Amino acid sequence: RGRVGHWIHDMQYASIAQYNNPISYYAGKADRLFEPTTEIPYRAPTTFRWQDTLYPTCQTSLISLEGLCNVMLDQLGMGRMMLVGDSLTRQMVQSLHKLLGSSDDSGRDDSFGWVTSYACPPLHDSPPAQNQPSNDRQLLIEFVRNDELSLDSGIEPPVMGEPNCQEY
Repeated sequence: RGRVGHWIHDMQYASIAQYNNPISYYAGKADRLFEPTTEIPYRAPTTFRWQDTLYPTCQTSLISLEGLCNVMLDQLGMGRMMLVGDSLTRQMVQSLHKLLGSSDDSGRDDSFGWVTSYACPPLHDSPPAQNQPSNDRQLLIEFVRNDELSLDSGIEPPVMGEPNCQEY
C-alpha cells in the first residue's frame, strides 16, 4: 500500500484533516502563519489525499485515536508505541499527536524525547457501567531522538559543525 497511486486535491477531506490547533515551535510555523480566507480556507499542502491505484478497494483513511486504540490495544494487545528517529521523525510524531486530537504540544523542537499517554475510548460492546476510559485503556506513545542518544552514554559524538548533522 501507498506505493502506487497519486495525490488528489480534495477540499472535503481537507476539512477533516486539519489539526485542532497548530503545532508550536518550528514544525508548525507554516500553519501558525497561514491566514485563511473564504476562498482559501486551508494551506494548499493540506488539501490533498492519497488515492491508491494498486489496491483501489483498500483506500487509506485519516487516523483517529479510536482507530489506533482498536489496532494497538484490541487487535495487537500492545499498549505502547515507541518511535526512534531524528528531527524528521520528531515532526512526524508531532503530527501524529495532533491528528490524535491532542491540543497540547508533544515536545519542543530541542527535546530529546517524550512520552504521551492517551485515554482510549471505551469499547462499543462494553456494559454501560464500564463505559468509561480506565487505566487499562491507555495508549503510550514515546519518541526518542536517535541522533541524541549519546548524551547519557559518556561517549560524545564527533563535532562536525551542525549539531544535527552527524555521520551515520
